[in-house]
Amino acid sequence: MKKYIIIVLVLILTHIIFFVTIDRNRSGIKKVLADIGIWDPKYYVFIQNKLTNKDLKTKSEGDKFLQELPKSFATNHFTAEHSTYDLEKFFTSSGAEDYNYGYITSVSKKNNFFKIVTNNGYLISSDQNFKKNKITFLKNIIENFYTDYAYGGIRGAKWIDDKNLAIYTTIKKDDLIYVALILINIDEKVKVIDQIILEKLPIQDGTTSTLGGGIEMKDNNLYLSIGTSAVPNQYEINKLAQNDNSIFGKILKFKIYKENNYYKFETHIIIAKGSRNAQSLKFINSELYEVEHGPQGGDEINIIDINSEKMINLGWPLFSYGTPYKNMSAYSLDNPKDEDINFTYDQDDKSFLKPYFYFTPSIAISSIEDCPFFNLKGSNSQYNNCLILSTLKDQSLYIMKKRNAQSEITSYEKIYIGSRIRKTYTEENTIYLFLDNLKIIKISYKV
Repeated sequence: MKKYIIIVLVLILTHIIFFVTIDRNRSGIKKVLADIGIWDPKYYVFIQNKLTNKDLKTKSEGDKFLQELPKSFATNHFTAEHSTYDLEKFFTSSGAEDYNYGYITSVSKKNNFFKIVTNNGYLISSDQNFKKNKITFLKNIIENFYTDYAYGGIRGAKWIDDKNLAIYTTIKKDDLIYVALILINIDEKVKVIDQIILEKLPIQDGTTSTLGGGIEMKDNNLYLSIGTSAVPNQYEINKLAQNDNSIFGKILKFKIYKENNYYKFETHIIIAKGSRNAQSLKFINSELYEVEHGPQGGDEINIIDINSEKMINLGWPLFSYGTPYKNMSAYSLDNPKDEDINFTYDQDDKSFLKPYFYFTPSIAISSIEDCPFFNLKGSNSQYNNCLILSTLKDQSLYIMKKRNAQSEITSYEKIYIGSRIRKTYTEENTIYLFLDNLKIIKISYKV
């Protein structure tokens, strides 16, 4: 009997060791498989599609979402009403062929219609009640469009006007993955009118993580934030954020001009470096706000001076209020030395721009938006000039309060949502939350 017990225990232990080893070295394993032509994300999507009853899965997850949704999203001063909508049901009913429709990377509103872009190459135009929907397959008109099953594809998008959309995306050309900026004209015929291939990824293992994706527009200038593309503790790749010859870990500015009635991009300039994984850019009161993920802690809100004559340095990977990841085998392909693992980020160097605000521990900020509250009086005036943050890891909405438009943040309110929030959209007394599960929550505050 003891012999069988020992055999069972040995089998359990070896299985645990096997799966832990696979999990902790999955990036390296995927790189080897990609190099020899075995790994292809399409296989993953195909298998998931065949093994999963999509309609049943959508319904069961939708029911669970509604059951676990908090009953109220009130602030300390305002009551709130909310409505929920499900984009995944629309995808399923529309006959979209992919199993993985991706996550929402851009939300805007034009002529009372929401324009929603997902990383896997879909553009959805939807009315304010999310009932009348039209889908455009951007992925079908972008030559060499590439996405892995998690983070690739369209990382950010910005409308130049009602018919022209700039997107930041990954493409695959000659078996190499690049990041590119593409301009699409969306009229009676949808077509690409300009494209700039920026740089190939430093690691060609098929994954496209930490590429950021903030994109914003002002005065015929397009601003684009690009992450380092490194997983935690890939030190050599992270150093690209300080390399002026690389676009990784930078904020770029592109001049946009018209030629033969079509918009075009001019060559970019770098206005800021030392960014780790910028998730969002937003002009608020004429100031460019940037939010990004730190390592373990140190998630930042930065204000970028677009008129600075000197290139701004945000500090990564030399400066951070976070700490290095200690579990090296789970994240690193570089096998750094012990002194690198115990590296302490410089928090005193005056040559780096200090964040406007930072969070420790990490909340994984995903977007920043305008304040939806205006001209409030008395104790409610504390909500004027606020900033709205959404989070992934913390699954919460943050209302960041300021005394006035130019002051520092004085306090904040956290409103728990219970799901990863990818993007937000604000209008008077109303906040829309666009979640990673393709659900949408509309919160209307009574002020």
